[in-house]
Amino acid sequence: MKHNPNPRRPRNRGNGKRHIPVRNQSFESNGPEGKIRGTAQQVLDKYLALGRDALSAGDPIAAEGFYQHAEHYFRLLSAEDVRESERNARATPLEIEPAGDAEPVKVNGQDAAGGSNGNGNGNGADRLPF
Repeated sequence: MKHNPNPRRPRNRGNGKRHIPVRNQSFESNGPEGKIRGTAQQVLDKYLALGRDALSAGDPIAAEGFYQHAEHYFRLLSAEDVRESERNARATPLEIEPAGDAEPVKVNGQDAAGGSNGNGNGNGADRLPF
């Protein structure tokens, strides 16, 4: 194995980005009751069920442990939901429609859309600020 001359720079291709799991990524959890495999939602459901079972069996300590494991996967799913909504917000630009009875906004004798007031020669010199 080749020695890494710069220990601050990792050899992998992460480029400084943290790996963020996706919704359908498979997880393998080593919990108190053995391995649990599946997507984050499946692992969350399994830990919640194990917590309910432990609580109904009269073991609140084990139930709390299962609920803490479930909380981890709940946070992963919540973070993915936030990222997905941000991604959707960037993908669909907002369209702001002016009110039907509103006058067009004038800036230096021109409408805000960049049109000319008719005094220019079409080369954009009439839009200069000086």
